[in-house]
Amino acid sequence: MSDAYGSFVVSYSSDCKIEHPEMLCEALNQFVWSSDDELWEIEGGRLFYGSYGVQYPTTYPEKAVFVVLQDEEGNETRVPYDQATMEQKDDAWDIEHAIVSLGEISRILSPFINTGCLEISCVSSEKSRFISFESLSIGSDGKVVSAIESRSIWNGKQTHEERYKPELTCSVITNPPVICNLRT
Repeated sequence: MSDAYGSFVVSYSSDCKIEHPEMLCEALNQFVWSSDDELWEIEGGRLFYGSYGVQYPTTYPEKAVFVVLQDEEGNETRVPYDQATMEQKDDAWDIEHAIVSLGEISRILSPFINTGCLEISCVSSEKSRFISFESLSIGSDGKVVSAIESRSIWNGKQTHEERYKPELTCSVITNPPVICNLRT
């Protein structure tokens, strides 16, 4: 079996301001962005991910949802990840993941972007069989755009794009004036 290797690039809009990049980095590390154990880090005030040659990078991050335990007889028990003890996580036979929704990405990451947007992009290739480009744009307004373009010897060219925009809910109060909140 071949492995897909690639790398990430983080770019910022000209008006992007992130006052606490360390908090954004911590929030990014709640998710799984590749098949190896790399993490987001900050160097010189900028985000970077892992080292050269990240395996199966993606801008469709996942999160752990279940810890699968197996007893001596081979019986499996699934425990919700957020309810599992550290011992259960350490003894896990498997950990099941699910793709994080754009709404959840917006809710967790956009509060750390004061103005503008940041874009996380990645490329990967698997020998002469598959190549992909993915991007995830996260705005201070909560808007998220996710796109992928890939080519393979099996399926040819494929593209996919998703957009998320939080709903704006408003309630009018006589004094003080209108109060608006983003609802994700």
